[in-house]
Amino acid sequence: EMPEQPPFSATRRECFGALLMYVLAYVYRLPRFVDTVRLEKAIQTGMDARPVYRTRIVEEDGEVRQFSDAALEIPFVRTEMSAAEADRYEAGFPHPLDLFAGPLIRFELVATPEGNRLFAEYSHLVVDGTSIRMLVEDIASVYDGGDVSAEEVPYAVCAERERESFGTSAYRAAAEDAKAKFSGRTMTVPEAPTPPPDARPFLQVSVKMPREGVEAFCRASGVHHNLFFSGVFARTLALYANERDAVYYTVNHGRREPSFRRTLGICVKTVP
Repeated sequence: EMPEQPPFSATRRECFGALLMYVLAYVYRLPRFVDTVRLEKAIQTGMDARPVYRTRIVEEDGEVRQFSDAALEIPFVRTEMSAAEADRYEAGFPHPLDLFAGPLIRFELVATPEGNRLFAEYSHLVVDGTSIRMLVEDIASVYDGGDVSAEEVPYAVCAERERESFGTSAYRAAAEDAKAKFSGRTMTVPEAPTPPPDARPFLQVSVKMPREGVEAFCRASGVHHNLFFSGVFARTLALYANERDAVYYTVNHGRREPSFRRTLGICVKTVP
């Protein structure tokens, strides 16, 4: 059963309060054959199928909570501009979203003589990159006459399960392990030497490794490809920083249970 006003997940609490910084913005330059009326209907169908898109944020007694407001309208604005005006508009994109008034998702279709541009703004309090990919898949499916995909577990249930996991012995053991490994580590930015006047601003070095060699190494070492390349990056970072050890953060989609794979919301996690 989904709570009426479920608590924030840990990820949402960490990014709450940021405005422009946590707006995920996309500009889609649409091919001329795209039917914008069908597209608008497909977007609205995708929005209507997912309560998480109509999330409102409330603060009561010092606690921030969320709820889905079925009456909240997600606007689809149509505007006509010249190409130069659209370029200037795009340069100032995205715009801050009002976290408490909502909505936390906004679409605008800008028509120019050269073609249409779809501007989409998503608050990171509502979606992450994986959610946006699933949203685009839903819109494309409905546009082509299909349906939205099934969501087995709503986001609010994921947030509740996450909160419950904080009291488990497994979570406490993982927290102690992370504390032992990373306590006292500091984030530093190495000073770069002053480049000569004729130096290029960026130097890109590419090294190709044969796929067969990488796969053979991973099989022999019992590691996944992702771990291999993470190790290569860590080694490169340590050499650049002139440090014996290097710690960096990467991200995963945070949907650790198979039933969460089609859950929409901000589930992304940072992993040292």
